[in-house]
Amino acid sequence: MNYQKKFKDETIQKINDIPEVVPPFHSSVTMSIKKGKKKMPLWKRTTIIVSSAVLGSLVLVTAIPALIVCFISFQYVSSYQTLNRNFALNELDSTYQPLNNITYPSSAKQNVSVDSRYTDAVNTFANNIYQNLNSDEANFSFAPMSLYANLSILSLGSTDASVMNQFDTLLALPEDERTSNYPSFYQNDYYATDSGTTQFYNGLFQSELFGTINEDFIAQLANYYCEAYSIDFQKQSDVAKMVSWANERMNDDQFLSIDDLPISSDTALYLLTTLTFDNKWLTEYSRSDSYQDLFYVTPSQEVEATYMRHIYWGNYYDYDSYYSFYDNYKNDMKIKYIVPKSTSDNIFNLTDGVNLFIDDNAALHSGEGIRCAVPKFSSSSSLDFVDVLTQLGYGSFFDSHTDSFGSIYEDDCLLPIYLSTCQQKNQIAFTEDGTTITSVTWSGLAAGSAAPIEGGIDVQLNQPFIYIIYDNNNLPLYVGNVTNPIQ
Repeated sequence: MNYQKKFKDETIQKINDIPEVVPPFHSSVTMSIKKGKKKMPLWKRTTIIVSSAVLGSLVLVTAIPALIVCFISFQYVSSYQTLNRNFALNELDSTYQPLNNITYPSSAKQNVSVDSRYTDAVNTFANNIYQNLNSDEANFSFAPMSLYANLSILSLGSTDASVMNQFDTLLALPEDERTSNYPSFYQNDYYATDSGTTQFYNGLFQSELFGTINEDFIAQLANYYCEAYSIDFQKQSDVAKMVSWANERMNDDQFLSIDDLPISSDTALYLLTTLTFDNKWLTEYSRSDSYQDLFYVTPSQEVEATYMRHIYWGNYYDYDSYYSFYDNYKNDMKIKYIVPKSTSDNIFNLTDGVNLFIDDNAALHSGEGIRCAVPKFSSSSSLDFVDVLTQLGYGSFFDSHTDSFGSIYEDDCLLPIYLSTCQQKNQIAFTEDGTTITSVTWSGLAAGSAAPIEGGIDVQLNQPFIYIIYDNNNLPLYVGNVTNPIQ
């Protein structure tokens, strides 16, 4: 498979050379606007979308802001090609126009570090969301970094001290540190090589119906490599361009549709974040070593699954009743599996209240032989984060009487702007070749010839387990549960 993709290293032009994106995570958030007394009738809503794609929020903004719709799908993509598209004159008109220019980093794999405080904050955020999703009943997946990025962008739309403090608490880090670390994260995780790719894209689409777009707000988007466009949400042709923007960046023209997005006369903004993850295993699996065996959905329920297996040297953690261990992808990406030692145990009960994103070095066994058998699977899930964010204490983001995100417009906007929905849709697939993830968030805001290994562990993931995919900065790109690999 050829993953090479020519990225745009020069500034995106206002008319030409809109870069293509490969299946990333998409996030969208939905914001609502309460109309003021002047000129505006009663109540109206604003929608902002954020989409992201990778391994894995709808109206106002980003990944997990108060209201976010996230679509994440895990798919294998045969190739990644740059989108060098010249828009016809009738495509870019007075309502659909670029508002900024973004210069993307090199497509070469770079090893750019982020501050440890940033890594800790993202992992803390990911665990808080994951532990409150009540996701142990079925196969499920979630793109933490996509949500984190979306919410970080969303937070730029407020100058209210109370709202800003809430974001700092939710995202476990002050805004200035989030903004200063994001370029390093982005440069590290924006690449395409012969062995894989990871790509994030952010796009903000804002209506001018409710007021003058705040240029200071738009200027801050460059720190997040976020493209910005003006749009008329009442023109289906404009909305179609926005949907195409996301699908082109996910390399899937069917992933997002106009029908996915709740758009009305009150829609003000969509913030989309796409994330694509498609990387090969460092130690390859051989299809000739794959085999059929039982997977224990529960101690009393069994299904037959196809397992792929290989042997490698790596690290594992022994937590008495369960193991946590890593496997590696090329391009310095890795995956952590968390599985019980006994099929009579439930991994979700064993890890209740445990921060799964942080390792306990006291339990570490390094440089050990690991004989690993993993079921092949693909899964998809749709998540709603409104209840989670409300339970965590951020229900005010959804308060129609609070102007939480009014800074996206100048003072001529007399409408309190708030989040009204936050969701995520995910898909992921594990094969002998590697792992592929595509995610959309919107807010609307095995080696048969290997020498024998002595010691170590021999693990067959033949019961419900948890997995987390990280980059080389230990930032969690994707997390999921597998409760039945054939569902």
